[in-house]
Amino acid sequence: MTAFVGLLRGVNVGGRNRIAMADLREVAESLGHRDVATFIQSGNVVFSADHGSEPADEDRLGESIRVAIAARLDLEVDVMVRGRAALDRIVGAVPFPDADPKQLLVAFLATTPSPDARQALAAVEAAPEEARVIGREAYLHLPNGVGRSVLSPLLERRLRVRATARNLNTVRTLLTMLEGIEG
Repeated sequence: MTAFVGLLRGVNVGGRNRIAMADLREVAESLGHRDVATFIQSGNVVFSADHGSEPADEDRLGESIRVAIAARLDLEVDVMVRGRAALDRIVGAVPFPDADPKQLLVAFLATTPSPDARQALAAVEAAPEEARVIGREAYLHLPNGVGRSVLSPLLERRLRVRATARNLNTVRTLLTMLEGIEG
């Protein structure tokens, strides 16, 4: 059994794409996942499943959750899935170690962006904000907060991939939940 987190994109934001966390847990359980729990209302579901933790396995799990949400709740949302080992690597790779964790976003990307797309993001003049893309994640250091960010609203457009972001505190909590599932 491997522990995973499913991160839903754009749910319960500004009254749009409303999904109750109890419904999200039921969807995950209906797919045969075990140890299902949710964390805060932004669409985070942790679970264990009989799958490997390669990106292709994570993508298949995300697609199955996306399809089940569409069928059961009539809601179209992207779902990015990462396994416990991936989340451990993501937390360990934070390129801004001195940043306030509330002002450091980890954006989980649907696919790995091309080198040209990565360069397009790097070319954005947004000091004091900083961005780094490592694999299928983008790290955004936003010292003035996400509400006034220049980089945050440009992320998907510049990288040309779908993304969903969580602050580092949330990511660390999700990792702790996954560690608890795997023991």
